[in-house]
Amino acid sequence: MTSRSQRLQPAAEQARERREQALQRLAEQQQRLLKAEQQMTELQRYHSEYALGAVAGGLSVEALLNRQHFVERIDRAIAQQLIELERLRRQLALASDGWRAAHAIPARAGAYIRHGVFGGQRAARQRWRILFIRPPFFFAMSCTP
Repeated sequence: MTSRSQRLQPAAEQARERREQALQRLAEQQQRLLKAEQQMTELQRYHSEYALGAVAGGLSVEALLNRQHFVERIDRAIAQQLIELERLRRQLALASDGWRAAHAIPARAGAYIRHGVFGGQRAARQRWRILFIRPPFFFAMSCTP
């Protein structure tokens, strides 16, 4: 290993850990969303089953009212689940953005170091270090050639 690559090894390791963490967060969010969608499907199935059963007839007034209250509770649960699904979709979008950012910055930084962009190797290494200190939007605003 060259001295330059040895010096940059800790930063590269940190970047790899960030990518793995971002991937883990993305996978967790995808699982949460999938589980919530499955719960929504179950709630909708329950709603259709009990709503159709109330129309069938042959029930006492009390049983019909109990069934109607149960269907109303299912309706409220569906409304809450819709809100939860929207929240999970937003979180998944954020996790996806974080994953993209974690993969984009090291790739760009490596290109800067390999090619010695921005006035030589020393400047490229300095620019690369800045990429791991600043948030991703800084890169887009300040690193234009």
